[in-house]
Amino acid sequence: MAERQPKTEGPSSLTESRLNERIGPVIIILIGVFIFAVQYFNLGSVGLSVPLILGVIFIVWGYAARNSGLFVPGGILGGVGLGLLMLTMENELVSELSKVGLFFLSMGVGWAIIPIFSWSIGRREHVWAYIPAGILGAMGILFLLGSAGLEVLEFIGTYWPLALVAVGVYFLIRQRRA
Repeated sequence: MAERQPKTEGPSSLTESRLNERIGPVIIILIGVFIFAVQYFNLGSVGLSVPLILGVIFIVWGYAARNSGLFVPGGILGGVGLGLLMLTMENELVSELSKVGLFFLSMGVGWAIIPIFSWSIGRREHVWAYIPAGILGAMGILFLLGSAGLEVLEFIGTYWPLALVAVGVYFLIRQRRA
């Protein structure tokens, strides 16, 4: 049976490689223990924190492993988790409609941090995540605007299929010119 040969680049790269191999399983174990504890001990609203905590774990894992792909679930789960906390906050000064707006804004922030964190480790990836970030953020702002924002959302909800028609016509014209 062939033994695993150590890397020849030096002791620090060997240690870093072993650390990166162990981070994943350790995080999976911690996630499992946390979720089980929330269920077993009936921790109530702490369960709503699970997506946020998972998001933070994925982001930390992404930094530790220098793997920008881990920022995608981290950003999405973090945004959902923060949004859930916004929806369930007890504050008489914040209307239900505003809570929905804060939920969508939180989701938008979660998507927006994906390319930002990716860039912070030297990778220019996941720029596409700004599209859902912008859509969710705009929806959040419209909900926060109250009835005027709801009217805009209703208008968009009615007429957005025409944007698809316009895009299709544009592609047909572009193909014809080519």
